Amino acid sequence: MLPLSEEMFDDFYDFLVHTLEDKKLAESILLKPVAEIIFNHWSALFVEIVRNENLSLDEHIDRLRTDLAALIGMIKIS
Repeated sequence: MLPLSEEMFDDFYDFLVHTLEDKKLAESILLKPVAEIIFNHWSALFVEIVRNENLSLDEHIDRLRTDLAALIGMIKIS
């Protein structure tokens, strides 16, 4: 992974660690793979917004928020 990508990945990981309300859950799941999934998805969506001039920033944010809410919801269920 490139240094910038590593730094961004670390930011996603730190975000997960600090924002999960259930600290026992945060300690019990493998957050690094989850952070990697989020980072990879965010990266793909970032490329999409750069390439698609018809996609607004608000649409991009809404899609990312919806996708991440679904992922985090799945983590809470497991």
